[in-house]
Amino acid sequence: MSPNARLIAKPRVLIANERFLARFGVDRILVLLAEHLVANGVEVSFACCRCDRAVLERISDNILEIPLPEGLDVAGADAHVAQQLLAAWIEAPVDTIVTGGWPFFGIAARASAAGVASHFIDAGAVPHDGIPDEALPVQQELRRLRQGTLPAINTILPISRFIRESQTEPDRGGGHGVRTVLLGGDHMARSPAEARDSQQAESEAKLLAKLDAHSAAGTQLILALGRAEPTGYKNAPATFEVLRDVRAAGLDAHLLLLVGPDTFPVPNDLSDVVTLLPTISDPGLQAVMERCALGLSPSLWEGFNLPIAEMQWLDRPVLAFSIGAHPEVIADPWFLCQSQAEMVRKAVSLLTDGVPETVTALQRFAQFRERFTWAATLAQWTHAILKPLHAHQQPEREVGRRLVLMDVSNSARDPANSGVIRVTRRLAAQLAEYVEFDLLFVRWNEQESRYERLSGYNYPFLSSNAGPRDWIGLTADTFGDPAPLSRLTGAGDPHSTRDPILFLSEVILDGTGPARVAWARAQGYRAAFLFYDMLPVYEARYVDGAVAAAFPAYLAALRAADALYAISGFSLSECERWHREAGEVLPERRETIWLPAQFGDHPRVRTAPEPSETVEILCVSTIEPRKNHRLLIEAFQTLRRRRPDLSVRLNLVGNSYGGAEGLADWVRLAQRADDRLVWHGILTDEAIAALYARASFTVYPSLAEGFGLPIMESLWMGRPCLCHEGGVMAELAETGGCLTVNMASVSEVTAALEQMIVNADLRDVLNRQVLTRAIDTWATYGAAIADRLREL
Repeated sequence: MSPNARLIAKPRVLIANERFLARFGVDRILVLLAEHLVANGVEVSFACCRCDRAVLERISDNILEIPLPEGLDVAGADAHVAQQLLAAWIEAPVDTIVTGGWPFFGIAARASAAGVASHFIDAGAVPHDGIPDEALPVQQELRRLRQGTLPAINTILPISRFIRESQTEPDRGGGHGVRTVLLGGDHMARSPAEARDSQQAESEAKLLAKLDAHSAAGTQLILALGRAEPTGYKNAPATFEVLRDVRAAGLDAHLLLLVGPDTFPVPNDLSDVVTLLPTISDPGLQAVMERCALGLSPSLWEGFNLPIAEMQWLDRPVLAFSIGAHPEVIADPWFLCQSQAEMVRKAVSLLTDGVPETVTALQRFAQFRERFTWAATLAQWTHAILKPLHAHQQPEREVGRRLVLMDVSNSARDPANSGVIRVTRRLAAQLAEYVEFDLLFVRWNEQESRYERLSGYNYPFLSSNAGPRDWIGLTADTFGDPAPLSRLTGAGDPHSTRDPILFLSEVILDGTGPARVAWARAQGYRAAFLFYDMLPVYEARYVDGAVAAAFPAYLAALRAADALYAISGFSLSECERWHREAGEVLPERRETIWLPAQFGDHPRVRTAPEPSETVEILCVSTIEPRKNHRLLIEAFQTLRRRRPDLSVRLNLVGNSYGGAEGLADWVRLAQRADDRLVWHGILTDEAIAALYARASFTVYPSLAEGFGLPIMESLWMGRPCLCHEGGVMAELAETGGCLTVNMASVSEVTAALEQMIVNADLRDVLNRQVLTRAIDTWATYGAAIADRLREL
């Protein structure tokens, strides 16, 4: 029996890394993982080439040090380690290996052959820019080795979206088995007190006393984050240039540089205002950070940047360049810099006036602490590592393509392209690219209570043409059915051992949801839903009565399914709340997979809008009551009456909503009365993109949403958005690029519109946040859904 299939009373996990030394990034996070696994009943062992044994022995006494013989190249060393571990596993087998990279790439790739699951926590391969010529071949060989082994490792857990998109998926050849897990920032607070000898304790006490003396004299302390290295991407010498310019601005600033046991050349003119910090304990470093007014990270590449997280956890501002993973890790986009000159300007501002009010008012550091916890990180890693070892699971078998029927009943006939329809079409195009699925697109035949194929085209046609194109629109009028669905579903891959799946990405509001799931059950299928919102329950005033009446049947279908994937945390929590209060039980397999922000196939806009004589405002949304167009137009009319000097135009894009004809008529009347109000109706993506290009900002006035896709699409198109201050809209706005307001108040919306038009400083801040904010794509969303369908 395979080790993955046996009943494992105490899983045996090997943590492997080239080194386990104090305060190195990957070393540290693997030690944290090991501590967590042991606390959860896992038997942990270590493999490395060098380590601080005292640190590891607190966790496990099973430590295998593998010295590397002299003369081995990069690939040879990796192969040597693999041979040593394969031999060791004969006497002391393990169930899974978790590695941080070389020289354990080879063993991770070969582990499955020995019945061992493999996992790689991917912190990224360092860039080659700035590496000395003599060291470059080694780095190039490491990258080649990485590219050759990543496709064979079971699970890869990149530590940021930046690493996933720039390295993990290109090196692996796709997103299968890849899941991004951001690191935590509270490890120093979590770590037990380190055992320090009297000499180290005395040395750190003297250092802190020296720093306190500087502060008492009015000197402001700046900490250069990360270990200082004289060459390479860490760019440590740049901190000296920043320090000179800050002091030239008249500020008494003193720089602290982490150098460990090494020395570091300090320019003569700065020798009195720079302190080199030796190897320091976690409590000592935390005490140093608490005494600093500012942290600087001049690094030109980072896969995450733990020191930034450590500093921000203590409510200390950090300035960093807007590169790598920094936009994902920084507490507020204001702290990101496009140039060294901007870094100097912001450093002077912070040391003079403190953190900007736009940052403090939003409680950015408190939000950071809520998001970046090691409890969350370790829980996700542990789930990924132990999941294949659960007693009820069988070994993964990748043989055979899995049949997936995707219900596109509405998307195949609705000419509009908003909301649920847009999500379904985009997701259909992404899933069609995964060759491990036999993907068929179906619609529900209500009269005969069965599914039927959408058109005469089957999977081979879709897989070669779906791509990013909206192929469903091309087949919406070709509903001929020469071959019955039963014949197609019976012709699935004979090597597939996994149940087919009925995937329902639309909202079913005709009462047939339970019948559709029952049909899937009768065929021996699994059933999975995308879940959007609870608006018909909690915001019934905005929903047509027929929709509200049909919604309970839809919820019943959800409960009968095997899995549901909610488009936002807000939506999932509302769904769980209702079922908890109703005493009903949802599927155990449920989670949030946030929708992406990519607008159509348009590339992300990376430039701020150009100033124009007329301020163009854009609102993309179906014209329906909950979208709140009436109040937006009333606020716009109020502003036009009060400020006739403003040259402004409000552009509305969207279809009218069935059942809201009166609202549509009212909008048409308002348009006829004001030539600065234009309702464009339904437009192609190309036409909407042209309106985005002319817009200074967008407005999304909706009061109730499950997600609020137009908000994120606006950011993708490089335009800040004015939106509601509550619900999921507030969640989307909290990481930057949006101004929130009470969209139920005409006066507040009027004032917000005026501020967005006339306040150049406000627009500048929002534009910078828009351009630096991390945003997912439909490709990454499709990969996440594909992962879940594989696992179901």
